[in-house]
Amino acid sequence: MMAMEQKKIIKPNYLSASELWSREDVDFTPWLAENIEFLGDALGIDLEVEDTEVRQPDDFRADIVAKDAAGNLVVIENQYGTTDHKHLGQVLVYLTSLGAKVAVWVCETASQSHIDVIDWLNQNSSPDTGFYLVQVKVLKVQDTFTPIFEVIARPSEVSKDIGTYKQEISGRPAMFVEFWTQFIRYCQGKTDIFKNATPPAKTWMRRGVFGTSGVTIDPSFKKGAVRNEIYITTGDKERNKKIFDALHARRDEIDTLFRNAIKDRYKGSLAWQRLDDKDACRIKFDVPGIDCYSEENRDETWQKAFDFFIATSIALKDTFTRFLADI
Repeated sequence: MMAMEQKKIIKPNYLSASELWSREDVDFTPWLAENIEFLGDALGIDLEVEDTEVRQPDDFRADIVAKDAAGNLVVIENQYGTTDHKHLGQVLVYLTSLGAKVAVWVCETASQSHIDVIDWLNQNSSPDTGFYLVQVKVLKVQDTFTPIFEVIARPSEVSKDIGTYKQEISGRPAMFVEFWTQFIRYCQGKTDIFKNATPPAKTWMRRGVFGTSGVTIDPSFKKGAVRNEIYITTGDKERNKKIFDALHARRDEIDTLFRNAIKDRYKGSLAWQRLDDKDACRIKFDVPGIDCYSEENRDETWQKAFDFFIATSIALKDTFTRFLADI
């Protein structure tokens, strides 16, 4: 009788950030700016990077300046090793000099004294200001590296709600749920793409309609604009790029079909983003001038957004279905 082949158990291994990115300023900070959604997911904040290495008083430079979904400035300071007083001071300088509402201090190891300071700042600062202390490490499984951001200290849930997506439905997340609830209802009789969808407490919704796992239609909104896109995230970076490249090889044909599908309702064209530094890829269509956050003429504005999402979702589905079937 042949001996049964033993299966090799793959064990995860944790690395420090400095083991993967040798220098904080020229390696880690640029990577984080390009992959800000990893940090945003941990914080529960939808972050959009504005700039990096922003010069400040005394010749300091803020590592990353971003905005949250409400348009508030968020300053992000990165530090290798254990937190120290110098970087704490820089965090406070950047927050005040930039007029930011949120400060995020990313480190490899947070000392208890600095955890206590961040907690004190959150308890004693104004209700619209928040401080986060985050530890970063890297999970390595075979040749795959995944950053892990652990939030050590954050604003209290009672007094601080700065663009965060809480599990409970309150404040801005409640508005997001209301928006998508009305949208799903509005879709009835117009399209089945969003049938039986669950309204999310965030600014975007993901729908798989192609029969190709990891390729979705993602309508979303931000301050002053709406977007719809094909998002490619199969869990396999190499496969994501192959799917994108196969579609991109037929870009002219796809662009023409999409433009014909939406007719003259919206100006602009598809933006093709391979995102070489990220696992995912996207093919997006943005339209400015529709601000779903505005309270002025909200019902009319939301209906414009709904009409955009329906028209572009149908166009994306009709355009990409047969091309994806060929891949």
